[in-house]
Amino acid sequence: MPRKPRILLATPTYHCGVLECAGNWMPLALTFLGGALDRSKFDVVLYDAMSEGADLDGAVRRIAEINPDLIAVGGYTASFPAALDMLRRVKQMSPRVVTVCGGVHATFMWRDILAENPFVDYVIVGEGELPFRDMLNQIFDGGMNGGLPRGVGARVDGRIVSGGRREFVRDLDTLSPDYGLLDWSIYKYHVIPNSTLGSISTSRGCSEGCSFCSQQKFWNRTWRAISPDKFEQLARELIERHGVNVILIPDERPTTDRGRWEEIIDRMIGLKKDVMFLMETTVVDILRDADILWKYRKAGIIHIYVGVEAAGQDRLDDYNKKLSVEESKEALRLINAADIVSETSFVLGTPDETPQSIAFTLKQAKRFNPDFAHFLLLTPWPYSDIYAQVKPHIEEWDFSKYNLVEPVIRPKNMSRDEIFTAVLRCYRDFYMDKLSEVRALKNDFKREYMMRSMKVMMHNSFLKSHLLRLGELPRHISAHSVHEAV
Repeated sequence: MPRKPRILLATPTYHCGVLECAGNWMPLALTFLGGALDRSKFDVVLYDAMSEGADLDGAVRRIAEINPDLIAVGGYTASFPAALDMLRRVKQMSPRVVTVCGGVHATFMWRDILAENPFVDYVIVGEGELPFRDMLNQIFDGGMNGGLPRGVGARVDGRIVSGGRREFVRDLDTLSPDYGLLDWSIYKYHVIPNSTLGSISTSRGCSEGCSFCSQQKFWNRTWRAISPDKFEQLARELIERHGVNVILIPDERPTTDRGRWEEIIDRMIGLKKDVMFLMETTVVDILRDADILWKYRKAGIIHIYVGVEAAGQDRLDDYNKKLSVEESKEALRLINAADIVSETSFVLGTPDETPQSIAFTLKQAKRFNPDFAHFLLLTPWPYSDIYAQVKPHIEEWDFSKYNLVEPVIRPKNMSRDEIFTAVLRCYRDFYMDKLSEVRALKNDFKREYMMRSMKVMMHNSFLKSHLLRLGELPRHISAHSVHEAV
């Protein structure tokens, strides 16, 4: 009996000291691709090279051992050069292997990818599960004689073409991730000892119009969600079958529909399991839910990220955030008052940035008083609304540097090195003040959680190597002193 075609789903070997700082995050999108395939027809393998910390040579050796017939690699803009490097090496090693890429970056840049990279055979454009499934069925059932499926780009007779954009799946309950593809020993949340970290996507999309964001463009400013029943099913699978005790909800805005979201919170409470949840949402929804934030905490939600993005109203308006500065501050206060860890970010590095505007942002960050603040550099994705506006100021064209940490834009009045040094000072000064506050917290869980988080930042993130350029750290915020306080 001939073996089934072996389909390899892989992450690129990209590491920048940002995403992997706090934990090893499961590649949720790849589990959905695997879940869409018919296992009676395909042998599906998932290789998470990023979470395993592999370099390219090691990854290629592992891929050779797996011996796939087709490899699909997903990637965001910063990781996409590494994704292409992996596909290039695979094609050089074994030209018979079909190579596929997808994701947000690939969706907007698919023509360029196919034109510039002859070793890429197909690009998935848009929401991936059904185009990927249909493409595989055609490839391994005799070829593309019937034309490309919707949502797939390729070269046909020397021309770069696509099957057209595919509509989004209307009922997300019909899609299921295959969590069984994962090696669960890899996925840890470094802040929680003895943790196994899982993930549930409860919704897709965002109806907001933030000018720097790729997600609202990818999803055409639409929003869809799974049912509370589906959420509970996935949560129980993670907890009972895979031993997960920390669950990330990675959606941009899982809270859009208050009635549905509150029912999900009730399902979290009803699990009656010692499980912690991490999530992201919006300032608007936190303000709306002020009366039920106690229920968030009862449900095990321990950490909430909200996107504040700017410290001044003019900058908020430039980003099309449709928020006021005081609303952002109040949302963070409400999260803190509920004994939930609050996290936010401030975007720096616009063309008109100055040392004075950065000092203002830092001052406001301290006034807003989130538990964790990130000072991120404006990264103009080539398909974002803001791209044309800032393009004249872009000096870095290597997409691997488009990671929100390395400076891409040169402001009119600062060099890129000056803006990067200013960001480092923001981190140093913010957390110098924050550490003494954390040590005084009366809530034992939150105090210990934050101290462990600071230790992780000092040891695992890009800050570890770069902060030393500012000189020796004060004794009370050194990695050693943080370690002693945990």
